[in-house]
Amino acid sequence: MPGLEAMVALGLVCNVFQVISFAKEVRYVSKSICESSEPPDATLVASLDVNLVNLNKVFAEVKTTIAAATRPLTSNDTELLEISKECTKAARALQAKVANTKIAAAKGNRVRVGSSIEQLEKLLKIHQKTLETRLLINICNKENAIMVQQQQDFNNINATLRQFIGALAEGETRMEVLLGREATSIKNHVTKTADTLQQTVVGQLASESKATRAEVSLAIRDIESGIVRSEVRGADKAIHDRLLQSLKYPTLNERRKQIVDPYAKTFQWVYGDLEGEPESDHNRGSSERRKRDAALIRGKAGSGKSTFIKFLVEDPRTKVHLAKSSKEALILSHFIWRAGQLIEGSIKGMLCSLLHQLLVAECSLTPILMDQFPNTTKKDTISDWSDKKLGEVIDYALRNTSRPLYLFIDGLDEIHESDGQFALLDVLEEELRHVPGLKICVSSRPEPVLKDLLSKYPMLQVHDLARQDIRNFTASILRKEFKQLSDATDEQLSKFINTVCDMADGVFLWVTLALRSLQSGLAKGDSLSDLERRLEALPPDLKNLYRAMWNRLGIDEEIYRQDAATYLNLVLIAGKLPNMASFLVLQNPLPILSVFFCDKCYLDLSVSMRRFWSRIFKLRESLQSA
Repeated sequence: MPGLEAMVALGLVCNVFQVISFAKEVRYVSKSICESSEPPDATLVASLDVNLVNLNKVFAEVKTTIAAATRPLTSNDTELLEISKECTKAARALQAKVANTKIAAAKGNRVRVGSSIEQLEKLLKIHQKTLETRLLINICNKENAIMVQQQQDFNNINATLRQFIGALAEGETRMEVLLGREATSIKNHVTKTADTLQQTVVGQLASESKATRAEVSLAIRDIESGIVRSEVRGADKAIHDRLLQSLKYPTLNERRKQIVDPYAKTFQWVYGDLEGEPESDHNRGSSERRKRDAALIRGKAGSGKSTFIKFLVEDPRTKVHLAKSSKEALILSHFIWRAGQLIEGSIKGMLCSLLHQLLVAECSLTPILMDQFPNTTKKDTISDWSDKKLGEVIDYALRNTSRPLYLFIDGLDEIHESDGQFALLDVLEEELRHVPGLKICVSSRPEPVLKDLLSKYPMLQVHDLARQDIRNFTASILRKEFKQLSDATDEQLSKFINTVCDMADGVFLWVTLALRSLQSGLAKGDSLSDLERRLEALPPDLKNLYRAMWNRLGIDEEIYRQDAATYLNLVLIAGKLPNMASFLVLQNPLPILSVFFCDKCYLDLSVSMRRFWSRIFKLRESLQSA
């Protein structure tokens, strides 16, 4: 197919795709209006009229293009014309019925239009499938699109057609993708390819009968007489904004805003690893991580997991790296926070946040969602959404996104007990993770349940990887503060830096509070011996942290408190920390004795170990941090 003919064919098919697209929008808006028991929303009524106007305009362009031909129509040309004609006729008939419904409703009557909606939906599905699976291949395939892209005047053609050709050149055949990358552009400009096409078709195509010309011209005049001028942008934007507003809650970004920015040059090692620096054992290999669709960032309380996630999400180098393998990658993120409002520590809050970000970035998804879930136009606030419906909508939205997606979810251990960790993992693993092209990165403390269930994923341990960052941070602060001590030597400074870093054991929060205490002491004239005593004392602010860590057990707190107290007393009596075997025997001697009498000993010991760690975990984490 010569280059000019390919351009004509691509423009024609692009317009027919738009006929179906606008007809689908007429269908879902009509359905929303007719299913509502309340008076029709003015925005929906305006949107219905606008979409019908655009449908008529594009159909007119299809007929104009074919009418300008000077050769007999091919079977493909005829089929394209018939598809456009049937879709437009059915959509116009449906719009007329909807208008009758509004009149009847004003008189207290009701007109049933369900069958018309179903007929149009069925017709559109058939024609869309025909275009995507057969006509698109027969008329203009990927090779034709690539050839047209290489023409010198490609950048001068209509923006909508250029977008359509670009998507087709990448191998896309789905209508939502071919037309959805710049939905507002498609609807606002409503392809003007007829202007370009009519200039080229006359010289390129052969002749056609006068009877067919007359029939087409008459049909065009009929359509033009029914066109009503309107603005599409306002109606579409109103629907989009209403959907976004229904997903937004007052504290949507509260946790994100409270997370402190990292100290200068902190976490730079992550980009060094991505660029090919030697792998460390606890990283399990960057090459392995790239092959998996999920990864875990683990760390002790206060080790900087949330700061690290925020750093990854906001640093431009992350997108640069992802773009090496995935063009136009989209990053979505959420920070679960139990200490905030209930919604901030819930699954519902997470799903609303992710869907809100997705629709802000990909506004072309709104009409696709409205088509599949027309009742979403009735939602005004987050309380109008059920968890189930949110899950269905975000799953459908993710599956209809052409861009590769990366999800960063911080604080799995922060999920509120009313939802629970098992339900959260079910959403992440059984629903979101199976969306094609989606990759997930999560962060959590090494709590027993999460540690076991997430052990199969590649892992980064922040408290190990950030040790050098902690040393750099500590050194920069202490070098500045120690200038106040005239008798302090470099050796003493080095000793203090080593002591602080060793005691921190990878926990950034401990370092921050310890250095704050040292700064306070220096401001008050403390000597070196005074500063050493400060380090030996637990910073008061950490006590509240450890108390909160224990309270995070929620309803399990009372159940486990007694066992944990027993373990502490055992340590006090022994004068040292007993080994694991001693703890298990004292906890319950029967599983140990069963080693000699029962084949199930390994199972019994496993249960005992899990029971032990579930009760001692919070205490152990607190002791390690202290």
